[in-house]
Amino acid sequence: MKRDRSAYMKARREANLEAFKDKDRRHYCANRESIKARQRAYYRRTKAALAWYHANKERVTAVKAVYAEAHPEKLAAAQRKWRLRNGPRLAMHARNYYARKIGAAGEPSADVVAVLLKEQRGKCKICSCRLSESGYEVDHIMPLSLGGSNADENLQLLCPSCNRHKKNIHPVEYMRRIGRAV
Repeated sequence: MKRDRSAYMKARREANLEAFKDKDRRHYCANRESIKARQRAYYRRTKAALAWYHANKERVTAVKAVYAEAHPEKLAAAQRKWRLRNGPRLAMHARNYYARKIGAAGEPSADVVAVLLKEQRGKCKICSCRLSESGYEVDHIMPLSLGGSNADENLQLLCPSCNRHKKNIHPVEYMRRIGRAV
């Protein structure tokens, strides 16, 4: 429900950007002093908390270590929960890191997986198995190691076995190997 409202408000703001900017400017002008005071108070609190942390770093580390030793199951459960919530983001971050490291052009959009699932009708691009059953991996059609880009147009979803089999082979060569000459 909250995500739906957030998406609605974002779309509404984008559609009426000038009106929203004007409203924001009027609000700022009318409440400038209280907004500035809130910002100063936040800055002081944050600065004080950071100063305390740096002054007591060893103590904080020791307390965290004691807690971790006493409650390993709680920490493991929290990590699992976090990975489940952030799995796709972590995978995209890893792909983008590698692409930036080797200097590949392009950056995939945030919703690229959803778009690809819809375009491919939930099927692997090579073997046509249902990705909902086998899982999926984002693959670069032209591998980054062969000069491919990291843009949306160079991405496809494959089942794990097809992606492992394709590796970083040129797409035309791979299709010939599996008997689908291009």
